[in-house]
Amino acid sequence: MPSKVERWKEERDPVELGKTIREKYSEEGFEAIEGDQDDDSDEFERLKWYGLYQQNDKNPEYFMHRVKIPGGVLTADQARTIGNAIKEYAEGPEANPHFGKTFGDVTTRQCIQMHWIDIQDVPDMWRDFEEAGIPTGATGACGDVFRNIVGCPVAGVDAREKVDASGLVDDVAEYFMESDEFSNLPRKFKVSISGCVEGCGQGEINDLGFHPAVKEEDGEEIPGFNVMAGGGLGRGGIMAEDLDVFVEPDEVLEFNRAAAVVFRDEGNREQRARARLRYKIDEEGPEWLRTRVAEEAEFTLRSAGRDFREHQRYNDSHDEAGGHYCDHVGVHEQKDGDYYAGLQVVTGRFKADWFLEAAELAEEYGDGELRLTQRQNIIITGISGDRLDEFFDEPLLEQIPVDPSPFRRGAISCTGTEFCSLALIETKNRMVDWVKQLEEEVDVDSPIRFHLSGCNASCAQPQIADIGFQGTKAREDGELVEAVNIGVGGGLGSDPGFLDWAVRSVPCDTAVEVVAEMAETYEREKEDGETFRDYAHRVGTEELAEQAHETVTGEEASA
Repeated sequence: MPSKVERWKEERDPVELGKTIREKYSEEGFEAIEGDQDDDSDEFERLKWYGLYQQNDKNPEYFMHRVKIPGGVLTADQARTIGNAIKEYAEGPEANPHFGKTFGDVTTRQCIQMHWIDIQDVPDMWRDFEEAGIPTGATGACGDVFRNIVGCPVAGVDAREKVDASGLVDDVAEYFMESDEFSNLPRKFKVSISGCVEGCGQGEINDLGFHPAVKEEDGEEIPGFNVMAGGGLGRGGIMAEDLDVFVEPDEVLEFNRAAAVVFRDEGNREQRARARLRYKIDEEGPEWLRTRVAEEAEFTLRSAGRDFREHQRYNDSHDEAGGHYCDHVGVHEQKDGDYYAGLQVVTGRFKADWFLEAAELAEEYGDGELRLTQRQNIIITGISGDRLDEFFDEPLLEQIPVDPSPFRRGAISCTGTEFCSLALIETKNRMVDWVKQLEEEVDVDSPIRFHLSGCNASCAQPQIADIGFQGTKAREDGELVEAVNIGVGGGLGSDPGFLDWAVRSVPCDTAVEVVAEMAETYEREKEDGETFRDYAHRVGTEELAEQAHETVTGEEASA
């Protein structure tokens, strides 16, 4: 028997909703939208296929709009279009204390999220996007479809890159945006394709992850990708499994198609909570997917090659160029001799004017492109070496710096209660305040990746952070207050693993003190070249939990 969600998809394919949005809802307004806002299987759920989520319970008549950016690559003109759209269509009624009334968010999947969107403005906004070549409509920003294809933000330009995946990201994204065969998958499907030695593609937490590799055959070294599958965070996170598969660049699209067919036809459609590919692989084993893809694909699968990332470590010691921490922040040389500049956007939130100014800088100093990263930052590529000093003097870099503090560099957060109905705590403004406080109070040399997620849905990816926070509630002096669970020691790369939850239900006002104490102790006790994650593993979760308990309560933990 079809599930509840399957039945409403059969009644009306969400992809067909576009005409209704353009011709009815935009004309008649929010009240014309049919369905129950509290029912996750009606018209409001279908709107997600078009990147439209109801903003939150406080302002249900407004929408968050997720704009899909394959690989995070934007032209300056596209960035201007988005910045102007935020100013015209996404102005909030009250000013945010840090970002004013017009701002957007870079997500951990290289997308842009806009807020305060009125359904009546959507067709005009889409028209602007379409003219600029920005994907709109049911193209996979949300829904049970291929989500935004992510990868290395400096694909095609980074001097250290092993395999150029930029064209592959575009090819896979275009195929699944144009195909109507995969618009009704059991659940969302996430893919990472990266040729970067830093492991910034984060394939370990995607349904499919393609990492740079080389295969030796008949005395020849063939560049390509090793494949992992079944990763994901959210409730019940699972690290991706190695499929023992190597694919050449021209086989990547076909592998994705074959895997999508298998997932579409054999995925769990009865239990939506366990419908992701990761649960199927957890039950059947990675060999199940390898076998089924081998039967479907139009090429012969080969065993894995040598991983180009094998000597790379997540958050490894920085080099003379200014540091490689899987985030591409700072100034780095390109393969053509020019440079790219990674600008740190704390929590990923930017004022519309900052985005417009970044577009201008991309044209003035660079090659006319901006790149969005999975760590919520912005990169400007193609800067000539003789113009770097002039570029460094630009006022925008005071707001989104190229040389951020260790705390600013490591900060990531989701949207929180400001715009999300699932969140239990406020996140964006809180993280900005935390960063400022830590910058003033604590002196550390190495970035500490600390991620703040408003609930257990893990949009801020706390499980792979050095220090991760998960929003919750706690009692303090008899009152219910915003709080977090705190974990330590997560990371990806050659030694992937989720963090260990060290202490729970810590009031948010105290949580920042826990970070400060952990950071100070790490800086004082770390061994030569030791990252925070290495330190956490050496010291152990139990000892860090005791330190956190003492900071929270002022008392030593009981033996």
